[in-house]
Amino acid sequence: MYKLFVVCFSRETTEKELTNLFGEFGDVVSVRIITDQETGLSKGYGFVNFADQAGARLAVRDMDGHVQGDRTVYVRFADQQSPPQQIQPCHDQPSENVISGRKKRPRISR
Repeated sequence: MYKLFVVCFSRETTEKELTNLFGEFGDVVSVRIITDQETGLSKGYGFVNFADQAGARLAVRDMDGHVQGDRTVYVRFADQQSPPQQIQPCHDQPSENVISGRKKRPRISR
């Protein structure tokens, strides 16, 4: 099995939609979207497993950098490490000043 890491797709995307999207490249064995444990909402990334290497390679080649709505999707083999500059932050990621829906208070120097 060949596992792909897919990041920055819309949080409304379903596993069925990802299966259909990646299914044009080969036999998709399974899809898993990672969700927040508390809310159950998608985190905008997940894994697509292919039965064959050729289909997985085609999916990486054609889907990495694919624009889906206002999002750019990034795809790589899950066992490969990507330098941080290659995967850009997703458009609707919360800013670093927001944690769990609450804004962090800025530090005040005294």
